[in-house]
Amino acid sequence: TPDPDDCRPIVVNTQIFNVDDVVKQITGEGSILKVTESVAVSNALLRQIGLNLSQGIGFHCDYFDVSIDMRGVYINENDTYDSKRHTIYANLRAGKPWKENLAKAKVEKVTPDENKPGIVVLFDLKSKTANETLTPGGMAEIQGQLLKADTTADDEGIYFVLENGGGEIKVAYIYQNFP
Repeated sequence: TPDPDDCRPIVVNTQIFNVDDVVKQITGEGSILKVTESVAVSNALLRQIGLNLSQGIGFHCDYFDVSIDMRGVYINENDTYDSKRHTIYANLRAGKPWKENLAKAKVEKVTPDENKPGIVVLFDLKSKTANETLTPGGMAEIQGQLLKADTTADDEGIYFVLENGGGEIKVAYIYQNFP
């Protein structure tokens, strides 16, 4: 907004569950669902939605919609897709049941001590776990606020700090996803 006193809310302290965590919830005491089958069906469903996206097919159910979108600029009407100038991505929109659940979410204003960078979630893409030990040789996704680094500067970047005072290792490759 044009008002300089307006502040933008930032969601922090969000707990992240993976498929296994949710399956444990739905297969708990009193459930007729079995863990192995539930994991298999969940992963098969999500995998197939992903394969369909690669064919230009979106997904709709009562809980959410997944659609395909694109960013970038075509130079003129004869220009074609160029992966260097255009990005294809998926949109996820909540359906009515999820919107109703979101409306019930507990919101609490937290005043930060100071405006400083902070990591909220470190997601290991190989093991599909959050805020745990990273898989060697894998990739990770960092989510947070005010995270910036000049990756060309020797003294800036993302570093792994080794336990027991073993030093630090600078991350060699950083992919930045700008909103």
